Amino acid sequence: MSSKSISTVPFDLLFFSIAIGPTLNSLRISSRGRRWMRLWWDYTADTFNLTNMLTDKNRSRLTESTAVLRAWRVVDFIAQLVLGRYDNNETWARVPAADSVVLLKPEIRKGRGVFVRLDQFGQPITPEGKLLLLQQNQAAVAANRNPKVDYKIVWLPKYWRTRVHAVVYSALVVCGSLVAMTVFAPLVVGRLLLDRAFGEPVHDGYNWVCAKYTRKDIANQ
Repeated sequence: MSSKSISTVPFDLLFFSIAIGPTLNSLRISSRGRRWMRLWWDYTADTFNLTNMLTDKNRSRLTESTAVLRAWRVVDFIAQLVLGRYDNNETWARVPAADSVVLLKPEIRKGRGVFVRLDQFGQPITPEGKLLLLQQNQAAVAANRNPKVDYKIVWLPKYWRTRVHAVVYSALVVCGSLVAMTVFAPLVVGRLLLDRAFGEPVHDGYNWVCAKYTRKDIANQ
């Protein structure tokens, strides 16, 4: 990264004090980020058939096509080769309704997680599941919380664990892409513009601000 100033006079500090603030404010990173993240989250949950699990929406069970199930079978095979064997058959389950629920101690959750598999009548399938449900209720009551509010019953589709892994990996890809578009791409564009203007490399701070303002001017035309 080059650190050469545009002029011999140290105007860098004054330049960044004037330019960086308005640039960041014009981008509205926080509000736009939350809005786009919410849209992406809802879309991904709906696409992977995890709407009831990952959002506040309550959607009826979706019958997926044979082609979709075949695709998930391939993804599931690869995921279990990499991550190890796990059970992800379709089932009813009681899951946390929010991130603020009171969790059991790690040594209690180890090997059991926080999901309780249920039958069609809403009862735990295994004795271990029944014990976990009772422990979760006791922990919620001890914290002056309502277990009926902290947990909800949802339908988990076939390959649901693999679908959750796919959501996590897609989130990493999206975050990496956003960093590339908001940081690295403007630097490349700015370098091309200012290299032509000055005939030599300048500080990447100038490159980034130049690219941002150039893109804004083009959008306003």
